[in-house]
Amino acid sequence: MNTQRHLMLWGIQQVGKTTLINQLLSGHPGWTVKGFRTYTDFGAISGAIGPVYIAPVHPCGWYRRDEAVIGIRKQGQRSSYPAVFDRVGVRILQETQGADLLVMDEIGTMENDALAFQRAVLQSISASTPIIGVMKGQSSPFMDAVRNHPSVKTLEITLANRGKMLSLIDEFVSGSVIRLKAPSSSAESAPRPHPHR
Repeated sequence: MNTQRHLMLWGIQQVGKTTLINQLLSGHPGWTVKGFRTYTDFGAISGAIGPVYIAPVHPCGWYRRDEAVIGIRKQGQRSSYPAVFDRVGVRILQETQGADLLVMDEIGTMENDALAFQRAVLQSISASTPIIGVMKGQSSPFMDAVRNHPSVKTLEITLANRGKMLSLIDEFVSGSVIRLKAPSSSAESAPRPHPHR
């Protein structure tokens, strides 16, 4: 029996992984989507590529952008702030109740020392809510634990295949969301026993 319900995309930088996720989500406006995204504010810091932020996909009233810098990207190197992953990232993942789908964009090496965040990611992967995510292609104990989890399917996105991947991604993720919703739907539609008279 195939127990895979999460999909992690990987491939070279700028190949279109996040674009594919955005296209998937735009096709399903009725889904409740939560989770996190990371992004770089290019050119915001003199002498650096820019600060890297983690942000919730779903609006969170407590979130403050200036408190969510998880690292700084520089030419040929980067620094990371594990405490921010452990504080902000963990809180985002703690507030995913009721989601049809979680986004994790992306999982990489900046969180190598963010042990609480790693635990929160792995707990989410062990739960039932489907995940669509992006991860680096490198090996690390954390990323290996994610990609080798029995619930995770990985899919390489390349320049040659990216134009054909959306339908495959949609089929897999939609199936996972449908299976998530099925138990509650069938329970609601099942006939209720008549009370004794």
